[in-house]
Amino acid sequence: MGEVVSIAAARRAGLRRQVRVLDARCQQLIADSLDAWRAAYLLGPSRERAVCLQRVRALGELLAATRRLG
Repeated sequence: MGEVVSIAAARRAGLRRQVRVLDARCQQLIADSLDAWRAAYLLGPSRERAVCLQRVRALGELLAATRRLG
C-alpha cells in the first residue's frame, strides 16, 4: 500500500521544492553576473574599474547572503 499524504502536505512539499529551485536559479544568476563584472573589471577601461569593483562587492555580498539563507 502507498503512503497517504494530505493535499495540504503535498502542496507544502511542492512549494518548498519550487522555492529551492528558484533559490538555486537566483544564486546561479548572481554568480554569472559576478563573473561578468569581474571580467569587465579585468578587461575594461581603467576609468570604469571603480564601478565594476562596486558591483563585484555588492554581488559577492548578495551571493553570500543567499547561500546563508538557503
